[in-house]
Amino acid sequence: MSCLEVRALQEHHLPELYRLMVVQNFPDVPDSFAEAEAFFATAYAFGAFSQQELRAGFLFGEVTTTSAFLDVVCAPNFHGRWATKGTLKQLYRLAFLDMELDYIWVQPKNKRALKTCLRAGFVATTHLEAEEPVLILTRRAVAKALPLVSH
Repeated sequence: MSCLEVRALQEHHLPELYRLMVVQNFPDVPDSFAEAEAFFATAYAFGAFSQQELRAGFLFGEVTTTSAFLDVVCAPNFHGRWATKGTLKQLYRLAFLDMELDYIWVQPKNKRALKTCLRAGFVATTHLEAEEPVLILTRRAVAKALPLVSH
């Protein structure tokens, strides 16, 4: 599979991102796009594109000076396929170099997502059998694996 291009989503991409969230039964999706726009305005939204088609959306929310929550939603035929080394490197650069975060955290909603997060280097901060386990990835851990991401 060719490397996906990760880039900031523009306003015209947001309806497609919302559609993916609805189609994938994303947790806590607002009932309308108009309601979702308020959330999008508070998040840093990026997308993984293949041939100009949005394959996955990455939302950094609950952003502080040191951390952010990462949500991932992907096209129905793209589950897990977005998590390539190249795509992950691009996400890590965004989080740890561009946004200058110390760590990002996730709460996988199913076993498939949990496995993807663990393969991507996230470590559990709660019991993995919890209903919504919390996993984190630190800048330090990524810097050891990918020296080009070190600060």
